[in-house]
Amino acid sequence: RGQGINHASTTMTCIECEAYSCNQSNTASVGAFHSTTDARFVRCISHDNSGTNADGFRVSGSATFLACIADTNGRTGFFVANGANCVIISGCDSYNNGAQGIDAGKNTHYIESCNLVKNAAFGISNSGTQAIRIMNCVFGSGTQANVSGNTSGSFEATGSVTYAADATPWADPGDGDFSINLAAAKNAGRGTFLETQAGYGDPSPTLAYPDIGAGQHLDAVASTTLV
Repeated sequence: RGQGINHASTTMTCIECEAYSCNQSNTASVGAFHSTTDARFVRCISHDNSGTNADGFRVSGSATFLACIADTNGRTGFFVANGANCVIISGCDSYNNGAQGIDAGKNTHYIESCNLVKNAAFGISNSGTQAIRIMNCVFGSGTQANVSGNTSGSFEATGSVTYAADATPWADPGDGDFSINLAAAKNAGRGTFLETQAGYGDPSPTLAYPDIGAGQHLDAVASTTLV
């Protein structure tokens, strides 16, 4: 009836975990993934935690989110309490949540290459006075818009865009398939390195071509055996 995972000591890493139907008592200030100290979340999904008080992920300590998904939670997808610090959210999806896609608190430092689509309030909200850095994040529009708008608060945004009306970047988000299938999201994530030493990286700097969001696409290629 409470949290799916509740972490309150030392340092925790959750890898490829799923939390759903949590907080059935609809207790306030509860996340399906809930951490009050240092935590890392890698390829985790929190979905269909339906109570109006249920956050998908809720942290009040330092935290890193890599390739995580918050889908159809009753309140916020990713909730960062004001006491948290050094929070990074990279390559994540927040879809169809009952409040903000990301409620960034006062000390979220960096949000990169995330999809914020069809949330009932803002895509990203910042309650602090310090600007949050956002890079290569994408927002929905039309029927897939964030109801209150894309952002609220102070941000330094680079490369943020909006998908075409009614489009999502995923194969079938209503049934939990967040595989990337929209051209606008493919190879559009942040992937540039700053290299300044003369002669290093010539003729071009190191590049990467990730998708925006958690579920990366796969082009049709000949089969390869890894050894």
